[in-house]
Amino acid sequence: MMSLLRLIRLTIFVIIAFVLFASPSYALHGETHKLLNIYIAQNKLNGFKLDTYLKDVLQFQEGVNEELILDGNPEEVFEWIGLGGEREDDPWGKWYRKEHYLPGFGRFYRHFHNPLTDNGLWDPDIINEYGWFDSSIIWAFEPAGEQGFTGNYSWYDVETYFYNALTAENEFDRQAYFARMFRGLGQLMHLVQDLSVPEHVRDDGHIFYDYESWVNKIGTRGNIYLRNCMDLQGFISLSIVFLDPELLEASMHQLSHIPVANLFDTNTYNGSNPDDTVDKSVGLSEYTNANFISPDTMSKFGTAPGTGDLPYPRVIFDNDDETSSIYRFDAPDPSDGETSKYYSKIRHGEHVQYFLRAYLLISWMRPASMHLKRARNGGKTPSRTTGYTPTMRKN
Repeated sequence: MMSLLRLIRLTIFVIIAFVLFASPSYALHGETHKLLNIYIAQNKLNGFKLDTYLKDVLQFQEGVNEELILDGNPEEVFEWIGLGGEREDDPWGKWYRKEHYLPGFGRFYRHFHNPLTDNGLWDPDIINEYGWFDSSIIWAFEPAGEQGFTGNYSWYDVETYFYNALTAENEFDRQAYFARMFRGLGQLMHLVQDLSVPEHVRDDGHIFYDYESWVNKIGTRGNIYLRNCMDLQGFISLSIVFLDPELLEASMHQLSHIPVANLFDTNTYNGSNPDDTVDKSVGLSEYTNANFISPDTMSKFGTAPGTGDLPYPRVIFDNDDETSSIYRFDAPDPSDGETSKYYSKIRHGEHVQYFLRAYLLISWMRPASMHLKRARNGGKTPSRTTGYTPTMRKN
């Protein structure tokens, strides 16, 4: 007979893996994480629906609409998962005060993973002598109770909450532990979603307007594209990419022996093989690192493929240079119809029609992902985020 601990591990693996399986590949402000998590919790993705699973396996009569009370706060399952997506950045539901940005405090400092180095964020202006922050893989799989006073929501904490819920001697404790488990599930989903943000996988700390701000604008305030698809759900469901299920059979990464770590990184991309990252059996950090840029990492590549800090994409503004990943073309701006200069990504991994947009006579380049044209082109990273995040839900 399957042991209770093994059942717990299997159930969490199924839930989390699937929740991570189906999350779009962009990442994101807290409110956007919340919207993504709720969408994943409420919808059937890749043949899996959390509502059905909760009813059939855990005997939740109301499925994702089951109400659970924690600390006097009643919320439905999908709301606890959504809350986790929001609170992983902001654990107390309010903006951090200045002292919260000190080393060792902000959870968001642990949301970075460079698949080429296995390091997290390095920012000497903030952390000085403290060096690198741990990779988000290490953060996600911290031992139970080790994440600190901002809350404990690692994989092992979620597993513990699940065990305590199943073995609780009264309904009060049962609901409280299940609520903590589902919130923790949402926080783990947040970590995977962040890997779809170029800044988070290319060691690029960001404060001002960036990709996450752009996605938040689409999901919460609306714009031309949003009015066409009506809401964030339309944007999410454009072209979801689900990862290869075999990715969850055994861990491929040295930072964790839990197979779910493969959602983060499989050690496939080594800086010289960007074409391999288009496959559905690589980690999300590998796909994003090899195929997309952030404003501060546009030119961090070496003089030859495989050299430099971030070998790809190779951004060289010369259409005759066949070592470049990009190619310039002119197209009308969707907002005013004026002709603008764009760059497609035509080689070295994922092909993206609207990759960069030139501003001010090309004196300043901006990722087209923050421009409507990129959204109209389908949104490559969002499709993977939506496809990978639900996997957490299932595992």
